[in-house]
Amino acid sequence: ILWLVPLIILGLLARTLEISDRFTTYVTASNWGTLTFATLLLPLTLANAFFGGGLVDGLLVMAFFVSLVFGFFVTYLTLQKPPMFCFGIFFLSFLINITLVLGFSKLG
Repeated sequence: ILWLVPLIILGLLARTLEISDRFTTYVTASNWGTLTFATLLLPLTLANAFFGGGLVDGLLVMAFFVSLVFGFFVTYLTLQKPPMFCFGIFFLSFLINITLVLGFSKLG
């Protein structure tokens, strides 16, 4: 559900934001990008689960920030709009995701 809600909201706003012609490309690229980063993070996540420690934690934080930059570039390259417009789209998606994660964490 977490990955689907921002895309649904963006899909509803796509025509208004004049990105409806690039929306399918954006969804496809962001899904493949998410899969790629999840695969790359798997060894770090397993190392953190079994060993923990400062180095693994630092690498996970660094990987998080790299994934944010990667996500912005995926948005920028697929939507083919000005950088600040794409940053707004990316930031909105990020805020929706954080809100959902925090909301679901309070339920459990």
